[in-house]
Amino acid sequence: MQNLTVPTSFRMRSAVPILASAAFFSLATLFHSSISPQAGGFSWAPWAATPAHAQNEAVKAGMGSLLAPLRQLQPYLADQSRFVDPTKQTEILSLLQSLRAGFHSIETVPSRYHKLPGFDFSLLQVSEILSDSTNRLNEGKAGYAWWRSRVLPGACFSCHATYQVTSSYSDEKVIDSSLDDLNRARFLLATRQFVEAQSTLLKVLSDPTQRFDFAEALTSLLTVQTRTSSDPQQAVIVLQKVLDSSALPEDDADQVRGWILSLQSWTKEKKSSTPVSFLSDGERLVSSGLAKRLDGRDDQVLLLRGTALLHKALESDSQKPEARSHALYLLGAAYNRLPMFFAESWSDMYLEQCISEFPGTADAKNAFRVMKESITEEFTGSAGTSMPAEVKLRIEELRKKAFGVPAMTGRV
Repeated sequence: MQNLTVPTSFRMRSAVPILASAAFFSLATLFHSSISPQAGGFSWAPWAATPAHAQNEAVKAGMGSLLAPLRQLQPYLADQSRFVDPTKQTEILSLLQSLRAGFHSIETVPSRYHKLPGFDFSLLQVSEILSDSTNRLNEGKAGYAWWRSRVLPGACFSCHATYQVTSSYSDEKVIDSSLDDLNRARFLLATRQFVEAQSTLLKVLSDPTQRFDFAEALTSLLTVQTRTSSDPQQAVIVLQKVLDSSALPEDDADQVRGWILSLQSWTKEKKSSTPVSFLSDGERLVSSGLAKRLDGRDDQVLLLRGTALLHKALESDSQKPEARSHALYLLGAAYNRLPMFFAESWSDMYLEQCISEFPGTADAKNAFRVMKESITEEFTGSAGTSMPAEVKLRIEELRKKAFGVPAMTGRV
């Protein structure tokens, strides 16, 4: 596994908990591994040496031990008062350590995953979250540890909706009965139980008392429909059901109607099938999605579809450098406009990778412009722009790299 440095986040944009972090790839990866419990953590064996059916059966057999730490931790993540209860600290610490142990053994995951942009970055981020949460809990800072670790299920779903895997899992027995519908949905999404998650999200949306959670439930539902099932006709049926049976606030209902129109257009399009078409179609969708409509909104369906195709394009081993460069830039630009679906670090991650891998290119320059504008906006208020010195320095470093300015060497 290559050595990487996790970039320091320029800003902390508020986001719904279910998609608040970009990192938790554990179960998506683990579903491709044969895992058995060992003293002090988990042992990992690459799946590539066994036939697909045997791989899936091996994963299924070990799923109980895989899911146990997350299942037992989820009720604490859902309720801060339970997490900070002094009598529960030893148990929570053990669960965090169990999850962290799995990530420290990630090096033997098949190498093809490490070629995917964002994969190693995601692993490093979640390792940092787990380590920081564990350390702070050891220091008695339970409130901070909860705030830091509560994003884990949502981050897991973010990756599941991005990196395509063939396995799925379903077992009602592993769901903690104390969870309310929203937190139950979060756990189901985090463990790739998408069918069950969809049903639970629909229950949330049919309950007027959970109105303040509707935005999270709707974005999660659309992400499942566009990024994991890719069936626009079924998506239209599901969202129409939401409109017909839910007491959505007017603005939410208007947005859902816009999603339905975009999904209906999708049903009339040809399916992309080659790396070349993944890139060209992905660019077309992202460009259209970024063009503001008359109502001032981006077309989020187009952006979700376009980014899915761009990720597929980046999985090709025969991809030319200029294609990879352009895909990275487009992903960064698109994720910059999907803050409620994926965290801002996803945009930074792809834009900065484009700049680092392809300095001096048109894509790197465009990536820098998007990144600079977004960062500047975050530090601009009624009193003007007030940017910390270290952020200014980082922007200048990226500018020089993006525009191919040679780094200074030697002593002055």
